[in-house]
Amino acid sequence: MGITLSPASDQITARSAPADDAEQLFAEALAEFAPAIARITNAHESRAHLRDDLQQELVHWTAFSIAQERVKAAQYQREIDALASLER
Repeated sequence: MGITLSPASDQITARSAPADDAEQLFAEALAEFAPAIARITNAHESRAHLRDDLQQELVHWTAFSIAQERVKAAQYQREIDALASLER
């Protein structure tokens, strides 16, 4: 999945619909953080091809961070469940 930025606005749009978990995370990151990423990349880079690369990288790192937080939460929940089952 790729992203595109409208040069005249702070709009980033996905090029295709999410198909698997990684793409779903990408789509979630894009939906939540697109305006901020667009502002950062527009302010930082005026050359379109470099701006597009930076947008891709920022969205991927954001999706990666979301995935890490979900893994941490799932591990924490498993530890809580294990402790609860020991108390029974």
